[in-house]
Amino acid sequence: MDLNINTAFQWVSNMTILNAILSGALSIMHLKLYGLGIQGIWEMRNWAMDHHPCMYEAFNIFPTIFTNISIIANQYPLLHHDLHSCSSWYDILASVGDYKDHVIHIPSLDIDLMYNLGTVVAFSGHLLLHGVNSVEGNRYCLTYYSDSKNPFHN
Repeated sequence: MDLNINTAFQWVSNMTILNAILSGALSIMHLKLYGLGIQGIWEMRNWAMDHHPCMYEAFNIFPTIFTNISIIANQYPLLHHDLHSCSSWYDILASVGDYKDHVIHIPSLDIDLMYNLGTVVAFSGHLLLHGVNSVEGNRYCLTYYSDSKNPFHN
């Protein structure tokens, strides 16, 4: 399957403000992680300049320090660990959609957090078991994380 590069670049461009806000939030929550993320993105950008022109162009409009963004649509995962995210990093989950009474459960911390439209949570999804309840309506989660296999973020 060919990825329509123009569509992908448009999506990244449309996400600029949200991506910048969430990266900025991490700079407040954990300045050292933010600094490492900036360093990693710049190193990948510099590598791409010489090896992958399309990726280099994408980095010029990619205002986030996370290496990955996943979209989860109308899925209600059972308790799980995010094995692809870096254990020493926060993942940021941003909840969007048309629903209510949504809860994210983190049993090792013995907490249930309201996870309705517009809620953002940050924690190590690799280390902490977590899951959500099923709700009526359309639920989307934007998951920002840095890949555990990325040498710039370990």
